[in-house]
Parts: sequence; C-alpha cells; structure tokens
Amino acid sequence: MTRTRLATGLTATAAALVLAACGGSDDSSSSSGTSGEGGGTTKISVGVIPTADMAPLYLGIQKGFFKEEKLDVTPQQAESGAAIVPSVVAGSNQIGYSNFVSLLTAKDKGLPVQALAPAASDGDDPEKDVSQVVVKKGSAIKDAKDLAGKTIALNSLKNLGEVVVRESVAKAGGDPDSLKFTELPYADMNAALEQGRVDAIWQLEPFLTSAKADGAVRILSTFVDAVPNSTLGAYFTITKYAGEHKDVVERFDRAIGKSLEYAAAHTDEVRDVVESTLKVPASTAKTMNLPVWTAKMDQSTVQPLADLAKKYGVISKDPDLNALLGGQTR
Repeated sequence: MTRTRLATGLTATAAALVLAACGGSDDSSSSSGTSGEGGGTTKISVGVIPTADMAPLYLGIQKGFFKEEKLDVTPQQAESGAAIVPSVVAGSNQIGYSNFVSLLTAKDKGLPVQALAPAASDGDDPEKDVSQVVVKKGSAIKDAKDLAGKTIALNSLKNLGEVVVRESVAKAGGDPDSLKFTELPYADMNAALEQGRVDAIWQLEPFLTSAKADGAVRILSTFVDAVPNSTLGAYFTITKYAGEHKDVVERFDRAIGKSLEYAAAHTDEVRDVVESTLKVPASTAKTMNLPVWTAKMDQSTVQPLADLAKKYGVISKDPDLNALLGGQTR
C-alpha cells in the first residue's frame, strides 16, 4: 500500500555494512527471531516507516491475524525503506518494508533481497494521492516549471521520491535535471518548509495533511502523476532466510495478506490505528488520503517504477523483476 542510503539508495557507509552483512551475517538472520518455530510462537522483527502505508501491519497485529499464525511481530521504525534494507540483510530485522526503488537498488548491488507481499499501491486520482510536492502558502512556485533550480526535501536521496518527482516534473513540462534535492525526515519537512529552509517538500501521509492544514499548496501529485495504479512497496526478506524459514515466511504472507484485505475494507479502523500508532491528531487521521491496499502483487504493477529507476540512473541495468519477486505473484 519506509533511511540511510547506497549511493543509489543507501549511503556509502551503509553500503559497506550491507555488503559485509551479505558475506557474513546471513547465518545470524537464519536463527534470529525464530524461537518457537516448529510448534510455538515465532518472534519476528519487521522494519517499518512512519507513514500511513504501514497501517495494515499494525491493524493486523491488533486484530490478531499474526497471532493466529503463531507470529509475535515487533515493528521497528526507520526513516526510509532504504535504511531498512541493511537491517534485514544483517539480520536485526527478519522482514522489512521497502519501496520498490530501494529494493531494485539493493538487487542492482547484488544484495539477496526477495519481495514477499505488497505493502501499498496508488490509484489514479491526483486529489487522493498520498504523495505530493507542496510549497508554502504564498510561494512564487505555482507549477512544475517554477521548480527549476529550486530545492526540494526528500526523505531519501536517489530513491523513490527523487524518481517520481523528476518524472512528475517532466510530464508537466518542467526540467527534471534542474531540480535540487536535500534529505530530511518526514517529520522535519513541514517545519523546514514553513521556515523557508527549502523551497518545496515531497511529503507523504499523514504528514501531508498536516502540511496542508498549515497552508501548504499542492504542486504535484507524484505517485499518480508518475506511476498511476502501481505497486509502490513490499514486505521483503533475504533469500537465505526465506529458504531456511519457509514456514515463517508463509505464515507472515497469510497474515499480512489478511491484514491488507481487512484494511482496504475497514478504512475507519485504519484511520484509528494511524492516530494511535503514529501519534497524529485525530483531525489529521480522519481526513488524510489513504493508500490503495490489496493482497495481490503483479509484476506489471511494479514495472513502471523499475523503468523510472533505470531512466533516472538510480539503477545501472535492467532489473530482473522475476528474481526480486521470488518467481511468484499473488
């Protein structure tokens, strides 16, 4: 329906840690978090980001869907999906959320990531997009062309935000190569915009609704503009963990699938869980835009992001989506 980087998705430092983890930490992840496997409850840690995309996971925990599968899930928050990748590779999280640009970047770098289940998708209504570029009320920036040479805050450089912002600007007739980007946590972006430290922000829900409540004005609806009706992110693990703990992965897959379907059908409960878990005001939770949630993942709905990641140089070669998706769609 989640921030450290490689130079194309994680920082150089994180890249070194991740590559080291690839060589030596898979063994730790194969045993970590699986106490009780084979009979009792299995404890797993799941990396998440502080956005509305994660609501089905929290809702599934509350409704007992994971407990039914004998899974004790502990969400571990990070600022971006890019930061979650090394935590899963190193074994501190057994499963994590990441957007597909981060996962494609990891795969491009030779990391053994494997998508398990969809997390969030978008639709085709710009007004309902959970991802928008907004500017301060009264800004001289009135459209995409006015963003030329301006600084836009993103939660993660060389990642999903940069790709969809560039493509949205290009489709609107602006110059995607003229944009400047700086990295800030979602929670810090609204203040940075209000204080004039950046010209625009790429913001997601629930922070987007808060920004608009303070007067921010939409310039672009970036998911809908760039990749309408696409799967944006997934829950993932590493291939070794998936192979050695197939039963855990299958149980997680069933539970998150049920959670996604429940969230799609019970949006009032989704808003309640966003309010309680992300600690946002009720007025924000009740009015914010929501992602599209489905338990089905199809390669064709991931391909648009893969194409843009290659187009804008975030990945170096055409990706093998079949390998990333584990040869399966739902």
